[in-house]
Amino acid sequence: MMQQVLFIPAPVMSHINASFKIAHLLKRHHYQVHYFAHYGVAPLVVQQNFGLTEARTPPIMEGYRKALRKHERIKLGYWTFLRNGGLRGFFSERRQELMAVVERVKPNLIIADTFSAADFAFIYPLLKQYHIRFIQLETLPCTLSIKGQPSFSSFTLPHQKGKIAVEYQVRKWGKKMSRLIERVLYAGMDAYTLLKKELKKNAVPSQYQIEQKNHFSLSFTGLPTMLPLPLEWEFFPAPPTPHHHYLGFLETAGPQVSTLPEKRLEKLLQLGKPIVYISFGTVFGNVWGKHIIAFMQKLDAAMAGLQEVVAIFSLGNPQGMAKAAMANFTHIHTFAYVPQVQLLGHCSVFVTHGGINSIKESIQAAVPMLVVPLDVDQPGNAAKIAHKGLGLAAHLGRETPESIQYKIKALLTGGHYKEQLLHFKGSVCKGNKAEEKLISVAAKEGMVH
Repeated sequence: MMQQVLFIPAPVMSHINASFKIAHLLKRHHYQVHYFAHYGVAPLVVQQNFGLTEARTPPIMEGYRKALRKHERIKLGYWTFLRNGGLRGFFSERRQELMAVVERVKPNLIIADTFSAADFAFIYPLLKQYHIRFIQLETLPCTLSIKGQPSFSSFTLPHQKGKIAVEYQVRKWGKKMSRLIERVLYAGMDAYTLLKKELKKNAVPSQYQIEQKNHFSLSFTGLPTMLPLPLEWEFFPAPPTPHHHYLGFLETAGPQVSTLPEKRLEKLLQLGKPIVYISFGTVFGNVWGKHIIAFMQKLDAAMAGLQEVVAIFSLGNPQGMAKAAMANFTHIHTFAYVPQVQLLGHCSVFVTHGGINSIKESIQAAVPMLVVPLDVDQPGNAAKIAHKGLGLAAHLGRETPESIQYKIKALLTGGHYKEQLLHFKGSVCKGNKAEEKLISVAAKEGMVH
């Protein structure tokens, strides 16, 4: 009998793309896949040929009022927010949507992004009633704060014990203070307080409570968490809890791009010169666009001293402002889009923001990286790249054309980076059958009590 799996993704491009890789692999193993996805990303689900129920509400999370305004472009004033019952109305709406889709799809398994994990509290009664398994999907490196270990979002290295201890306390008490402020500011109608009430109302057992060691997002103790990463990527030697399952680098099972998008790119590859490929994923926008453009202008100047190198830049998700600025580059060839996995097979250096999907693809192609992190997990990823000898790190705002050129030359000529990449790739693949782990976890884990 075919198993039904319901995905509840976060409406974030990198997160939903990571979920697609898992969804396609499960589909290959005779799971019927259905998504409950925010309408803003619903077209992406349709393109993948999965079942879809559109969600009108974005996932509940801390800072939800800000997230709501961002997604819905609602001008929600403070007093209006309080008069409307704070987040109570949105909690009710989310609960109704979730209950309806679970009753209709009748999944055997639910896989929820950790950014959407709060949904567990709403549907716990149905999980118990219908014996539905529930698994959290962590598309980032482990977000738990572990004493003695650098945070997933910090550039701190393992030997910097004093700095690690200070950052741990800052995160811990910073989260406590922010929750207290939210509770007071929104008169107990904030996401964290209402979620605790939801857990109590639904008589959720003590083993499934909000994870207090997660100072980044809302997740739950006692629930299995899948990470599409090898454990070797982390600084710590063992999973932080028995419920954390490191799957390894999963291969993409979905449709692959087999042709280059235009002849101009083909001609550049036919020159036979070393390729420096640059991509900042899909992060262009009001927050990072200007900073990326400023860095790219320095990179363009740096490439002037590397005449035997071809630089190819993919906009990924171009905005009008960014697209106009890119037309002024002298030494960088700009494309709206390139098939990244295919192109990396021709590259000598990858300049990247350090998103985990891009890092995985670079490691599989054994291409040394220059990581220019922006936020979230990227500073921590940059630290791991440098610490493990897989490439170098750069600072978005502090680099000069000379320092960028120096680092690119080092990556082009330093054969040890390539060797270390091949060694790392071999170590994580040896005996690490990622797809088998995924199927095993999906089939056996997540039954709630």
